[in-house]
Amino acid sequence: IPRIDFLGNTNGALLLEPQRTNLITYSNDFTNSGWSHFRGTITANAIISPDGTLNASRYQEDSQTGSHMFRRQSLSITNGLSYTGSIFAKKGELTSIILQTNSSSRWVASATFDLENGTVTSGTGVIENYGNGWYKCSISGNAVQTTADAGLEILTSSDVGRNGDGLYMYGAEFEQSSYPTSYIPTQGSTVTRVVDSTSQTLPNEVFNSYPFSVFTEVDVIDTSSANSAFSLLNKASSNNYFTIEYFSNLWHITARPNGPVERISSTTAVTKGTNKLVGVWESSSMKLYLNGSLIASGSNSQSFNNTIDSLLLGQLRISGDTGTRTPIRQALLYNTALTDSEAIAITT
Repeated sequence: IPRIDFLGNTNGALLLEPQRTNLITYSNDFTNSGWSHFRGTITANAIISPDGTLNASRYQEDSQTGSHMFRRQSLSITNGLSYTGSIFAKKGELTSIILQTNSSSRWVASATFDLENGTVTSGTGVIENYGNGWYKCSISGNAVQTTADAGLEILTSSDVGRNGDGLYMYGAEFEQSSYPTSYIPTQGSTVTRVVDSTSQTLPNEVFNSYPFSVFTEVDVIDTSSANSAFSLLNKASSNNYFTIEYFSNLWHITARPNGPVERISSTTAVTKGTNKLVGVWESSSMKLYLNGSLIASGSNSQSFNNTIDSLLLGQLRISGDTGTRTPIRQALLYNTALTDSEAIAITT
């Protein structure tokens, strides 16, 4: 189920995610024997879930004294790796839950979530608003031993039971990751989501000669390592490319269509946050614009190479590069040279 990122952008953008496996084999069947219940009952299909169907459960406390919770155990973890547990929750008569590990000697994580105000009131956790009263609550922590019996606990209270009071649950997940990813439904076995990716081959009739221009809007989240805002490359050879990139804390525009490098470096420092850039490549010149200003210009002596036919966004030239990726909000390719006024207008 793809996630949409609305951070700083009300239109939203598709969030491409890495491969992950939900290790909970019955992610939404809390009545299954894989789940243990303590001082409470589960009623399946009690309310509409975040996916819009009648498949969310109600957990209801009894009147006994002690911890009121349900738990999923027999989850395998490896010492030193990070794990994240998550669940969707909605208030009923009860307005808070605790997510925690079943044993602090196995993996360490705990947080209390306020389902009325959408806040984390204690511990370290993440709460995301999914609308209609639903929140995705998650905790992350490191495994401190290798074991096949780690567990995720969901508590509603640790006192005298509030007989009949309850709240609603949907979609539990336990993944080897330091942060929560989108929900992976399971029913009887673990399920792996393959890595998300996008690609586009540029048609020759659009991109086959100088001049050309590119526009990109990027979110710089790490200025310390080399990265790219826009790359056009020959997917068969990482030595053939045109890029807008940053390294040594400065912006650069580069032409390397046939091997030799032609690079124009700006004196403008890279800053975190949203940046709009335009690069213009002509047969004898290159220009780079940033946030309404021309920041670099110079000569280009490199002949065009029409085997450069692919886009690579958010990383530096080749897919094997490691490090922080740069989120891309927009990417546009023009088979003309944008004028100074056009480039300044589109980046302002």
